[in-house]
Amino acid sequence: MPRVHFVAKARKDNEVCKKGESYYWWKHKTGPRSSIKRMSKARPRGSELTLSDKIGRMRAAGEAIEDSFGNLDTGDVDSAESVISALEEAESEVREVADEYRESAENMEEGFGHSTSQSEAIEEQADEAESYADEIGNLKDSIENVEIPDRDDFETDAKEEIERQVNANELEEAESDSAVAQVMDEKYDEAVSGYIDEIGGYQGEAPCPV
Repeated sequence: MPRVHFVAKARKDNEVCKKGESYYWWKHKTGPRSSIKRMSKARPRGSELTLSDKIGRMRAAGEAIEDSFGNLDTGDVDSAESVISALEEAESEVREVADEYRESAENMEEGFGHSTSQSEAIEEQADEAESYADEIGNLKDSIENVEIPDRDDFETDAKEEIERQVNANELEEAESDSAVAQVMDEKYDEAVSGYIDEIGGYQGEAPCPV
């Protein structure tokens, strides 16, 4: 990847910031004596540091997974669904890239009438992409196997807890229902927090993009 440079204060206005503001810049080599300069207000991510469409897409898929883990909220069970969705989309995108690599290799071999060192190198890239997609899919399966808390599962425990604390017969029905609902909410919230923490623990198993 190209070296990324940080400028604390721009000497003049440019395409990403005004004079005196900070920015990043880097160059993509396009030939022995040619290059393309890029700039960004924020530090560039890996997907921006390549001119390869396929590599950029695979890196972007990995970044989307990373972002979904970063957005996990211990109070929101749906945030785990966002991780699963990101994994599904990433797996699909990377498999598509693998297919495109294989198609390129096949077209090259058809053109030459035989395999070449270049077509074999492209096949290796396809294999690497396929392996990356498999790792993403395996991670998705592991996360989907984590049991999602169900609020109704805590009703019995909540009723028993209320009965231990007070004489339920002394409570009006509405008061009893309200007390049970409150305890159910507390237990459910605690379970959701634990569930999200468990999902977050899988972040370390997220495969690294190429």
